[in-house]
Amino acid sequence: MRNESLALAGALLCEAFGPSRARRRGWTHRRPLYRVLVWDGEVLVGNEAGCLVGCDPPIVVHALADAAVREGWRSAGIARAMGALIHEEAIRRGAAAAICHTGSLGPVAAEHRMQPVQPGELYLRRRFRRDLPLVTSWYVRWHGKKVAPLTIDGRV
Repeated sequence: MRNESLALAGALLCEAFGPSRARRRGWTHRRPLYRVLVWDGEVLVGNEAGCLVGCDPPIVVHALADAAVREGWRSAGIARAMGALIHEEAIRRGAAAAICHTGSLGPVAAEHRMQPVQPGELYLRRRFRRDLPLVTSWYVRWHGKKVAPLTIDGRV
């Protein structure tokens, strides 16, 4: 990604999530492997990223992350289109599962046939502490054989 586009993506994420989470670097928790950018002329109006997530047992898991649509362009189907493209790319790259954590875009995740994570299905590995069960606002779509419990390395 060109530096100018990365800077604009970082600014959009700061606008959407606040500067403390996005830190103007173009992602919140994980560096993207691929991303969808939506432009209206010279204005970046949408950003969503796909990331590879380490996990145990070791399968190929992609996270859909950093979905943001600029205010004024929301409710125009941009998040739906970005999510579809990111999900297609995860499948193309051989993801056994795609996961995401979202508050307001839960209905969009469901439209992409992602299911809410069930108790005991997904955990977050924490150093020196017990693994944290992830349920609320987490979604998963299995493309291979379902592996549960699955413990991921770090937030997405």
